[in-house]
Amino acid sequence: MPLSVAITLARRSRLPALARLAGGLVDATRSVPFLAVIYAAAVVLPIALPSWLEGDRLSYVIAGFSLHYAAYQSEVLRGGLQSIPRGQFEAAEALGLTPWKRMYLVVLPQAFRISLPATINEIVTVFKETSVIAIVGLFDLTASAHAAFEEGSWNDQFMEIFVFVSA
Repeated sequence: MPLSVAITLARRSRLPALARLAGGLVDATRSVPFLAVIYAAAVVLPIALPSWLEGDRLSYVIAGFSLHYAAYQSEVLRGGLQSIPRGQFEAAEALGLTPWKRMYLVVLPQAFRISLPATINEIVTVFKETSVIAIVGLFDLTASAHAAFEEGSWNDQFMEIFVFVSA
């Protein structure tokens, strides 16, 4: 959620470069299927990143997962922000609040309340899509079973290995 708020605020920024960058991120993320993001995070990122940024495959997948759904949630929050009447912004400005306090104390709580139904829908979608991450673990599990067969000492336990991998 914090990443989606940051993307939403960047998209509404008065700095054109920041707004375009955030808009491009959201548009690019929404045009790529989720499974492609997971595969890219699991396979392409470990190859493309420099050696000093190496990590395990699961952390790359979680980062891709988080970025993907933060972009979707930022669109939900952007809709909530756009539905707030202009008078609320002006009232917060009339109180003498700084721009960050206006956003934090007046505008964002109303935007969260307005976008709550769509946010719950996104949370349900995130919960359902977490099972796709298991595909990444399946590659590691299958590779481990293959390595056990190649070792030779596990050849007489082939049935147990097949049952374990298939479960």
